[in-house]
Amino acid sequence: MQQRYRRTVFGFLAAVLVGAFLVPTAATASTRRAPTRYLVTIENLSNQPLTPPVLATHSAAVSAFAAGAPASPGIQGLAENGDVPGLVAELSSNRRMIGSVQVAEAGDPPPLEAGESVTVEIDALRRHRRLTIASMLICTNDGFAAAEIRLPGRAGLQTTHYLNSYDAGTERNTEDFDDLVPPCGPLTGVD
Repeated sequence: MQQRYRRTVFGFLAAVLVGAFLVPTAATASTRRAPTRYLVTIENLSNQPLTPPVLATHSAAVSAFAAGAPASPGIQGLAENGDVPGLVAELSSNRRMIGSVQVAEAGDPPPLEAGESVTVEIDALRRHRRLTIASMLICTNDGFAAAEIRLPGRAGLQTTHYLNSYDAGTERNTEDFDDLVPPCGPLTGVD
C-alpha cells in the first residue's frame, strides 16, 4: 500500500479532470467510534472517459498511490486494463488501515463520460481521515486519475478537489491505438 508511483500529468487533460464534492452528514451514532457518512459527487470535467471510480477511506499512514515509485498490482491493473475489482480487492485486504471501499458506478453500461457525474456515500471512522479516489483513463495504455483528499471534519462542510492524471509507468507509451483497451474505439468513434 505504501508504494509510490511515477507521476506524469497528461498535457491534453489540463489540471481539471474530476471534481469531488464532500459533504459529511450526521454520524450514525453519537459515540466517537461511530463512522461519519460522506456524500461524494464525482464529475468528469475532461474529454477522457473514465472507469467507475474506486473510493477508499483510510488513515494517513498509508497511500493507495504516490508519485515516484512503482505502481501496486491493484493500481497497475486499473491503469492498464480498467481492473476495478482488482483494486477493490487490494484495498479491502488491508482492513486495519483501510476503512470503507466503494465503487461509484456510473452510466449503464459504465464509463463515466465527459460531463457526467456520479454520487456515492462512503463511511469513515475517526482514524480514517483520508479519502482516495482512483479511476482509469480509458483511452490511455496505463493512465489513471487519482487524488488523496483530507476529509472535512464537520457536518455540512463542503470541499471541492480535482484529480490529477498519472502514468502508472507499467507499460511503454507507444501512443499506438492498438495498445489501448478495446472499449476506447467505440467510446471515441475512432477505429
